Amino acid sequence: VTSPAAQFEVTVEANSAEYTYDGQKKEVSGFTNETDEGIAVTVGGVAYRVTGLSASAERTDAGSAVSYVMGTPTVLDAQNNNVTELFHVKPVNGTLTVKQRTVTLTSASATREYTGEALVAHGVTVSGDGWAAGEGAVYAYSGSQTLVGSSPNYFTATPDQNTKAGNYRMKL
Repeated sequence: VTSPAAQFEVTVEANSAEYTYDGQKKEVSGFTNETDEGIAVTVGGVAYRVTGLSASAERTDAGSAVSYVMGTPTVLDAQNNNVTELFHVKPVNGTLTVKQRTVTLTSASATREYTGEALVAHGVTVSGDGWAAGEGAVYAYSGSQTLVGSSPNYFTATPDQNTKAGNYRMKL
């Protein structure tokens, strides 16, 4: 917002935040240097405050959302005088980022003496950030060893019905 009589420019920056996905809604709101009385700005060593603006964003799944600066700014001096006409208020939007969880899946392994029967190891160890509460995968296994020697123990992981693959970065 710019008045033809504007002599000063001040920047107000919406807060930004970054979280790792956990299945819960995340939010960001407000501004850098915001107090209960407004957004504190200083010009030439003189303190002012900007009111009348808001900014917020919310997101649950991995990705980003913009916290847009909304409203009409009012600039007040220390005596609570409206000096808006002297200012150009430059808004800077914030960002809410929800990062993917890293899930590392490691196949189980097993050893034993030769018995003539197939050796199988059906199991997966989950590490890294792990699955968010109530989320996970269904595992299917293929691999066995009957003769003396070794072989890979393969598995596949399919996100279960409560799990969105895009919220995870899976490492096998």
